Amino acid sequence: MKLILPFLLFSLQSFAQLTIIEDMIEGRNAHTASTVMMNGNTPGALICGGYDGSQALQSAEWYNAATDNWNSLGDMESTRMDHAATAYNDGDYVLITGGFNGFSENLNSTEIFNATDGTFEMGPAMSYGRSFHSSTLLEDVNGTDYILVCGGFDGFEELAACERLNLSTMQWESAGTMNLGRSSFSIARLDDGKYLLAGGFNANAGFQLSACEIYDPIANSWTLAAFMEHSRDNHASVELYDGKILVAGGRRYNGDLNLFEGMIECEYYDAIADEWTEAPDLLAPQSYCQMLYSLDSYYLLAGGVDHTGQDVETTTTPSIEYFHPFTFWFTVELLYPEGRYKYAMTRLPDGILVCGGEDGDPSGELYTGYLDQEEKEVELPLIFPNPCKDILRFATDQPMSCTLQEMGGKTVFSGRVGISGSLDLSQLAEGVYTVQTTDFQGKQSLQKLVLSR
Repeated sequence: MKLILPFLLFSLQSFAQLTIIEDMIEGRNAHTASTVMMNGNTPGALICGGYDGSQALQSAEWYNAATDNWNSLGDMESTRMDHAATAYNDGDYVLITGGFNGFSENLNSTEIFNATDGTFEMGPAMSYGRSFHSSTLLEDVNGTDYILVCGGFDGFEELAACERLNLSTMQWESAGTMNLGRSSFSIARLDDGKYLLAGGFNANAGFQLSACEIYDPIANSWTLAAFMEHSRDNHASVELYDGKILVAGGRRYNGDLNLFEGMIECEYYDAIADEWTEAPDLLAPQSYCQMLYSLDSYYLLAGGVDHTGQDVETTTTPSIEYFHPFTFWFTVELLYPEGRYKYAMTRLPDGILVCGGEDGDPSGELYTGYLDQEEKEVELPLIFPNPCKDILRFATDQPMSCTLQEMGGKTVFSGRVGISGSLDLSQLAEGVYTVQTTDFQGKQSLQKLVLSR
């Protein structure tokens, strides 16, 4: 049974709601969580692999948000932890890539989860075995969808080589080579359709990195970007409503104490100026953390790790922090005092799901974010950035239909927006438009959009 715990934050005249959900069938960390449409019409979360405190896992399960119920999916084709997973085709499929098998191998194998019938099958092998890498859906790159896989650790060194899977041919292609090999970095999409890759780990380059790169899917190439002020890995990043990228927390090495420590420092990246600037600090140190935008103009960063290292007792940061462009970081009463280490996060219709953690924790929560009195009147989903230059984003991970009209009533787009939640409007003229959306539950919203270049 779900346990719902509301909390009131008087200084902001707003409320938060946390829902403690049923435990997973099997506790795990270093796993993945992906938003899927089971049987083509039931939204839920696919949980794959991980580590239960004693061994790497081959099992998978999915969470039905409507019934608060976990369902076993049997085993994947391979045992995996510290792998990557990316949903595509509006959540009908998930590509699972690489990972460590718990013994001696960083896998180059992949497998595909079919949400229609709940089965796994082997996918095309990558050119490199890798763990601690990233995978990202690239939609409509000259008419073709890809999944980009970059960086990671092959068992000997951090990789600079990247590759992308052509979802039409299901063949891997080269995606160029980064200027520096790295693992445990962050990647975020920019308004112009390019991707910012920030920081990460490289044992031969001083551990944590401040170096950043930009990937251009059209040119299929990498270029160096401005360096961050702080070196970091295992941090979080998210695109804000003004198009800037917020990088938060992360891990750095403290030579005096001979341990890795969580960070409070945050930074903004402005792609137009290719410039990093200081952002408000977190309230508590965070590393191995993740961050997602919510449906109400806030951004959720779940608690992570404060201290780790060889022969060092791991200490976790249990606080869940919210970021708002005007109020910055704030939190509520600590609801999970043990904290979470190497958990997984994904967004569902009812909120953001956070599950698992250190030593095979089976517990999880749904976070629904904050709404103040004025924001309650805003029709959702929100669109951003607004004004928009080229790429319009929708603050949702659920498929929906969308109609875009000029103010005179002429329809310039009518179709489906996938779980990536973006539309390329670069071919439209500057001006004012209306955006009407209908989600999978039939809820409609109507918003004004300004296109300005």
